[in-house]
Amino acid sequence: MVSVTLEQVRLNHLIKQIYLDLANVDFYKVAKMQIGLHSTDYWTPYLSAWARIGDYDAKAVFNALNSGQQLVRLNSFRGTVHVIHTDNLPLVVRATGPRLERWVRKHPFLKKRGDSEIDAMLGEVLDALKNEPLRMRELKAACPKIAEGLRWLMFLLAARGLVVRATAPHARSTQTAYARLDKWSPGVEVPEIPENEAIGMLLQRYVEAFGPVSVNDFAWWLPWTKTKTKKAIEAIDGVVSCELQGNPYYIVEQELEAISSLEFPAESLITFFPYEDHFPKAFIERFWYVDDGCQERLYPRSAAFHWPEGSEAKRAMPDTGGSGVNQSGEIRPSIWCNGEIVGRWEFGERDQRYFVVYDLYKSIPAGFKPVVEERRQQLEEFVNERLLPISQKG
Repeated sequence: MVSVTLEQVRLNHLIKQIYLDLANVDFYKVAKMQIGLHSTDYWTPYLSAWARIGDYDAKAVFNALNSGQQLVRLNSFRGTVHVIHTDNLPLVVRATGPRLERWVRKHPFLKKRGDSEIDAMLGEVLDALKNEPLRMRELKAACPKIAEGLRWLMFLLAARGLVVRATAPHARSTQTAYARLDKWSPGVEVPEIPENEAIGMLLQRYVEAFGPVSVNDFAWWLPWTKTKTKKAIEAIDGVVSCELQGNPYYIVEQELEAISSLEFPAESLITFFPYEDHFPKAFIERFWYVDDGCQERLYPRSAAFHWPEGSEAKRAMPDTGGSGVNQSGEIRPSIWCNGEIVGRWEFGERDQRYFVVYDLYKSIPAGFKPVVEERRQQLEEFVNERLLPISQKG
């Protein structure tokens, strides 16, 4: 088995995260290549793209999300909201939807209801959405008899690829309207694909986007069983195993052949990933990008260890006091140097403008520190000049 080094793995990921080849790459290609952009915080997709491609027209992206052009918001992985490229939507729905539906069907509102009754309620919602997108309060007014369970019915409709989140009043608003996919993004169809087959197809995309990966990584990311993951990954044409620190990992064969010749560019590669960026969340085996001693700072279990937004100076991360690592993977905003996390950052707000505070808790070359400061300033400019104008309430 071919062995790979941490440096080779990190550099390979930098290439796959687009840092080393920005030619003809925009927000839409980032969303498509990365499978889906995490959107628990509605700013995260915008900031995830900025971290990879720099400044871009955020308003155009907001308008695309508000019109169903190439991009949609969907409850998918673990039921959380993601921004999905419409080319990826059918596969994501078929691979993640059945598990989401099984989870939703356990809710008391649905648990004791039969399929025919549930289908009738879903039909009532779809009929209410036949003309235009509606917000939740508007749906409850249109469907008063099932208003109590509308939240869970919307999950079911998302799981089946029938409804997506549509218009929002501004870029950070969670008060989105819901729309029928056939009305919102005409031409986007979700074919019937058996769940295990769809998961196998998604697994191939996952290895292509995030490899080298372990069985544990994918089983945690989707999630799926380790036994099924190992069997499926070994059956994918063009995917081979390699060894990283004595453990088996999987990677596209062509990448493995090229990995030994990869070299870091002369210039420093510094980036600021936002809260809940999809890339670090793609792995449960985190040793290759963050030291064990730093995980409590990046994945704090308690909100008491999130920096206050009002801070006007760099703040050190307080001692976690044994609170431990949040195993759900809720990662705070992070600073990366050449494919490895070296620090953390947070937003502060003053006089209706955002600023960025950060702390480096790992040594980096002295020449890289000015680059960190430059990226911080660029991030502040992007947020204040690009995101705030499309994030005003009103």
